[in-house]
Amino acid sequence: SDQESSVETDCESSIPSLTEPPDAQVNLKKASDLQIKMRSMELELETLRKELQDKDHALDQLSSKHHELLEQTKGLDQSKQLQVHPKSDQEQELEKKLALSKHQMAKQMAMADKETARLKSENAVLKSKLELVEKEQGVDVMHWMSEYQLARSKEMEALQLITSFDVKLRSSQKQVEKLQEESEDDKGEISRLKDQLLALASVLSAKATDTASSQQQSGVSIAPSRSTGVQTTCCNGWRRWIW
Repeated sequence: SDQESSVETDCESSIPSLTEPPDAQVNLKKASDLQIKMRSMELELETLRKELQDKDHALDQLSSKHHELLEQTKGLDQSKQLQVHPKSDQEQELEKKLALSKHQMAKQMAMADKETARLKSENAVLKSKLELVEKEQGVDVMHWMSEYQLARSKEMEALQLITSFDVKLRSSQKQVEKLQEESEDDKGEISRLKDQLLALASVLSAKATDTASSQQQSGVSIAPSRSTGVQTTCCNGWRRWIW
């Protein structure tokens, strides 16, 4: 019926469209990419820490070697000071060898000092880079966590919206089914009333026919009301209709 179709149209218009729900998959992909990037930064940071540890270890070894060379130099100086008697050829040769050894140790110490300075400089650069990476990573982590939380929030909103749409859709479907049942009941009632009207019209028609026959004999014409569903035209003929 027209009433039923209008109600169904209103119900359908009140249901939010499900054709364009928020895309939760995009948010999940974005969160996954952020986690991958965070893991990459953590690996880079771990590599820098390992490299810095290696440099510190090499610096410790050089410092230890430098200390050994200093101790050897002190020993040579003490040995030279103890020689107060005239030097033999063998002693002079030994002194030359000691002097050469001392010179070589001095060169090694200079090289060790140079290498130590270089390692310290590299360590300073590495520490500075490490601090910068840690600082940047801290900022990035906060940003990534914010983005991840936002993506999760949008995903939850999408799920809640879909759930709300589903509830409204089910409610509207139940309302339409109820209206359809009421419409079927109304159709049955209308059919019953039509049957009653047909029966009443038949009775009135029969009564009007009997009345007309009796009036024709007396020459009198009566026009019943339209509300009875029967129409008369003088004494020549009858017409009747049913509402």
